[in-house]
Parts: sequence; structure tokens; C-alpha cells
Amino acid sequence: MAVDKSVLTKIPKQKLPLSEKDDEWREETVDAFIELSTFSRHSGRAHSIKSLYDYYNGHKHEEDYRYVLQPYGGGKRKNVPADLKRYNIIKPIVDVLIGEKARRPDNSMVIATNADTVTLREESEQSALMEALTDEFYATLQRTSGLNAKQEELQATVEEKIDFFRRSYKDVRSELGQHALNYIKQYCEVYDKHQKLWKDFLVSGEEYAFIGTNNNEPEYRVINPLDIDYDKDPDLEFVEDGDWCVVRRLMAATSIVNRWSKHLDEEDIDYLEDPQFNRESYLTFSSTELDEEIDDNDTLIEVMEVYWKSYKKVGFLTYIDEDTGLPEDRIVSEEYKPAENESVDWFWVNEVWEGVRIDNKIYKEIKPMDNQRRSMDNPSSCKLPVNGRKYSNRNSANISLVMMGIPYQLIYDIYKYRLELSIAKSKDIIAEFDLSSIPADWDITKFMTFLETTGIAWMDYNQEGKKWNPQAKKALDLSVRTIEQYITLLDSVKLEWEAASGVPRQRQGQVDTYDGKGVNEQSIIQSSYITEDYFRKHNRFEQRNLQGLVDNSKEVWLKGKKGTYLMPDGTQNFFSLDGDTYSEGEYGVFVSGARKNIENLDRMKGLAQAYIQNDGGMSVVADILDSDNFAEIKRKIKAAEDAQAKQDQAIAEMQQQEAQAERETKLMEMQQNKEIELRKNATSLEEALIRVEGQKEVEAMKLAANAADTSADTALEQQRIDEEKRANRVEEALKRVDLEIKRKQANKPSKN
Repeated sequence: MAVDKSVLTKIPKQKLPLSEKDDEWREETVDAFIELSTFSRHSGRAHSIKSLYDYYNGHKHEEDYRYVLQPYGGGKRKNVPADLKRYNIIKPIVDVLIGEKARRPDNSMVIATNADTVTLREESEQSALMEALTDEFYATLQRTSGLNAKQEELQATVEEKIDFFRRSYKDVRSELGQHALNYIKQYCEVYDKHQKLWKDFLVSGEEYAFIGTNNNEPEYRVINPLDIDYDKDPDLEFVEDGDWCVVRRLMAATSIVNRWSKHLDEEDIDYLEDPQFNRESYLTFSSTELDEEIDDNDTLIEVMEVYWKSYKKVGFLTYIDEDTGLPEDRIVSEEYKPAENESVDWFWVNEVWEGVRIDNKIYKEIKPMDNQRRSMDNPSSCKLPVNGRKYSNRNSANISLVMMGIPYQLIYDIYKYRLELSIAKSKDIIAEFDLSSIPADWDITKFMTFLETTGIAWMDYNQEGKKWNPQAKKALDLSVRTIEQYITLLDSVKLEWEAASGVPRQRQGQVDTYDGKGVNEQSIIQSSYITEDYFRKHNRFEQRNLQGLVDNSKEVWLKGKKGTYLMPDGTQNFFSLDGDTYSEGEYGVFVSGARKNIENLDRMKGLAQAYIQNDGGMSVVADILDSDNFAEIKRKIKAAEDAQAKQDQAIAEMQQQEAQAERETKLMEMQQNKEIELRKNATSLEEALIRVEGQKEVEAMKLAANAADTSADTALEQQRIDEEKRANRVEEALKRVDLEIKRKQANKPSKN
């Protein structure tokens, strides 16, 4: 039942045993925290936050320009040739940062932080070392014996295996945690909700999210900054570390039944279905000024979710272990009754409670939360299921990016208004005429129509009874000289706003032709230093929320979990979590979203073309372009380089083997050629010897023939000589006869 709020002066006492925290105490506590929140009293915070979203969406607030439109008081002036409009210069800046956030890689990694994780890693490393040494021993033995020498040459060394182990080792519980986080991110649509939170952070300077469970699954919900109130220490940044939190939700009856169906009875559902429900708490907060989309006829029901830290009595029991005989400690509840040989030290620790009040009448689930998210080192440490933070509220009122841009937006709209007035007043050079010179049967409308369409002012100077005044025609210069000045002022206001926000025109993609590449890059880098603080604080908030989702999953998946999720490369990954192994682990979620990683990713992706030109593999380039993790890209490139080195080594060895085989082939060919040459030489020698022997016989025969020829010639010559001698003797004998005859004739006496 509803509690009379008039008697609530403070929060009910929390340091009570669980047995004394009855239904009345629980409902009083829920009502007390709701009364303590700003939802039950008019607050300027809601109006200021909503106005920030109006500025982002470009909605105009007339009161912002009253001093311009009504400078002397009174009502709004009429028949003014200009209207003050909203020319939104805030939204483009915010949208640029929203788009940049969407491009940032989602590098979230889970590791197990249990104390025994180091021991397990050392044992695994020792096992890997022994395995590597064993492989090295057998490899050496095989090389010595000459077995599998070629295969052993490709095996990694001990140092390489240990280095690979240290780079790739991951605890089993860490792998389970990573599977759980990957599944949760897709199941809870974490990416879209983080984008929504980022927009809230830029617009209002605040962001809030609910991190809990629903129907044995993790639940992640974005909370409107208008619908939350809380209290925390000034030095605490995050709401989950605070003392209490109240979340207001406007829900349809069907949504309420869908969310709390297990806890609503028939009477409750009949009440929710009745259109005449009590709207007291809702109407106290609602007004047409705050939300024009909600009126008294809406069938939305106010649901108040309250979370606070109460106290719980626990004991630290000391007992002797029967197996080891050593003293052991464990925590026991306040109902525990120690035995005679046991001692208990009692303490009060924090405990998070939750409660729901529906339409100021129905109270449900007012109880300690199932998952307290405690730390093993500090049992009193626990966290609220709602987390949030503000951008900059240290020793001052909080601000946001949109709030910083409001003065620039107002002055920009005013200059635009003045520019429009100046353009309306600017009439160029006009002529002044005496109305008496206008033709008598023309009215002023007809005269102006002919003047504007033909450019001729038709005058009738001979009208009866009218005297024309030559001085009645003059030229007036009604052009306004301030138009260019207003345009310059508008550019100046935008330039100052872009510099203050850290989003210059280069970052918006507006590059002039005279801007060099180096100038544009330097401008983008320098401006990122201004906005990086937004990203850093939001990334820390995301990390806390993901940590909460993983912690809650340990509670809802105590019996294990089987599921599937999509990998970045489009493949489907199936996982199965063992409830005992998963729930006993403590997990740490780490998110890397530094600007340096983004720049390294862009540079690495920009080098993909050069990598291809240097005979790089297309599959490696595809992995680089598909990856959002710079460390992962380095691992992939290192693996590709190692594979390429091994391939090059294998190719070099193959080339060496081919060269060796070619040398052996050439040597065999040389030996064969030498043998053939030797055989040819032997054959040639034999042929030469045969030819020599044959030549000798021929020469002998020739010599014999020559000798025979010589003997015959000698005999013939001797015969010729003898014949010549004989002939000479005959001739000499004839000569002597002739001489004797001549002498005898000479000796005869003459006859005279």
C-alpha cells in the first residue's frame, strides 16, 4: 500500500538485521528515496537538460532572443520584414564527433584477474618449455642419425616456441570471459547503445546506463538523463560507486507486464489495465513545458526503480580444517550459529537493495540484489546496477559541448537576423516621383507594375489642373553597406565556434583548394587534442559498463551457457561455458580507444597499396582492412612475414637443391662427355695407327715400285749411253774413214 509521505522526514534506519526489514520498512525506504530525488519537486535541471537537446535539434526558444526582438519591452513587433530563425551550427559539430566515434575500433579484451592466474600461466609455460626441449632433443637425435633431416630443418627453435607461447597464451577463464563478452555485445546491442550514450554525453554532458539481468540474461539499457537522480561522494566519478539512485520510467501497461510478469498478480494487472489509475506522482513532474509529446491522456504509467546501499551483518568464521589440521576462514550470514570449536567475528558490510514502485501504488521486488558485484579483497565493496558520469563538474556546474556552443548559436542567429533585415532594407537606387505626375486613370499598383516590368515610369505632365514641379523627381540610394560586414561576422562566429569545439572545417571534410595536405593533417591532429578528453572519459565509462555486464553474466550463467555469435569476418562462433569454471573467475575488461591507435590503423591501411606493390598477399591486405585492432594487425603482419620468410627459405632451399642437382647433372654430363671423348680419342688413335701401318705398307710398296722403276730406268739409260757410245764410235769411225779418203785424195799426184 502507499505510504503517507507527509510523515517521511529521513531515510529509514538501514543498520538492521534482515529479519527486521519487513514489507513496511521496505516500502518506506523506497518512498523515502523517491521523495529525496528531484522527481517529486520542480527542478531547473530537467528544463536545462531538455533545452540542450532542443539546441542540438535546432528548436528555437523565443526567450533567448527577447532582448533582440523586444528591446524596449512590450509585445512582439509586427510587420517586420525579417524573422529570427534558428540556423543550426551546433548539430554539425556534434554529428562529426558522433561519426568519428562510430569509426573507432571496438577493442575490448577480457582477462582473468584471479590470484592463481599467474601460477597457471607459469605451469603452462613450464610445460611448453619441456615440450619444446623434448622436440629439440628428438630433432637433434634424428639429425644425428640422418632421419627426417629435411623436416627437422623447418621446425621452430626452442626460443621461437617460447616466444610464441608468451604472445599467444591465454588463460582458459580468460577465453571464457572473451566468449561471454562477445556474445553479450551482440545480444544486448552494445554498439548502438554506446552510440546513444555518446550522443547524450556530447549534448547534455551526462550519460547513464542500467547494467543488470532480466530472464536469466544480461540486460543493458540506456537511461535518459532527464529520468535519473542519485547521490554520491564528490570525489567519485561514477554513479555505480554512489549511495543511491532513482530511475524514472514511463511505460505502457504491456511493457510493465512483460518486464515484471513473474511478480504481478491478477489484481495488479487489472489495476494497470484500468484507465483511471492514479497519476499523482507523474503529474507532479510532468508539464507541457518539459515534454510536449506527453499529455494527461497518454496511457503511460510511471515506474520508479530505486537502488540503494543498505547494511548487512556478516561473520568471518575461523575453524580447523579436518583434512589439513590448519585454520581456515570463510564468510557466514547473520543466521549462522557457531559451534563450540568455532569463532566468528561479526561485521557490518554494504549490500545493494532494489525496489520498484508502479504508479505510486504497486511495490515489487524490494529485496537485496542477486548480484552484488563484490570484490574478493573487500567484502563490503559493491556496486549499484546503474552507472553514469558527468563531463566536467569538478568544483563547478557541469558543462557539455552543446552548452559551450549556445553563445555562438545565439549570436549567429542574431547576425543572420540582422543580415536578413539589411537585405530587406536594401532597395538599391530608386527614383522619387510626384504622385501628381502619375496618369489620372492609374492607381499606384498599376504604376509600380509598369515600372518594375518595363523599367519605364510613365508620367503625364499635361493633366488639367495640375502643375508639374521639376524638383519633384530625384534619385535615392537605398542600398545598405552593412551586408558584407554581417557576412564577415557570420564567418567569424563559425570560425570561433569550430576552434572552441575542436572540430575545424578540415575535420568536417571542408578543404579549400589552397590548403596543402600537410596543413590539413596538422589541423586535424591538433584539433583532436581538444576532443580527445571527451573520448577518453566516455571510453572509461564504456569499460566500466562492459565490466558490469561480464560480472552480472557470472550470476545468471551459474548453470552454464551455450550460444553463438558472429565474428568480424562473418563466421559463426559457437561456445559453451562451464558454469563452475566461469563463475569462479574474476575478470577484467580493458578497452583501447586512444587516438594514437586510430591514427596507426589509418596509416597502416594507407600502406596497403604499397604492400601490394611489393608483392604482398591480397589476403593479408584484406585482413588489415577488416581489422579494427592495431595489435591484431601487427600480429597478422608478423605472422604473414614469418610465413613469407619460411616460404622464401623453402624456395631458397629448393633453389639450392635445384642448383645442386643441376651441378651434379652437369658433372655427370662432363664425365660422360669425357668418357665419350676418351673413346673417340682411342678410336682415332687406333684408326691413326691403322692408317700409319697401311701407309707404311703403301710406302714400302711404293719404294719397291720406285726401286723397280729406278732399275729399269737405269738399264735403259745405260743402254742409251751404250747406244750413244756406239753411235759415237760409228760416227768417229766414219769420220776417220772420211779423213782417210780425203788424205789419200790429197796424196794422189796431179795429171798435168
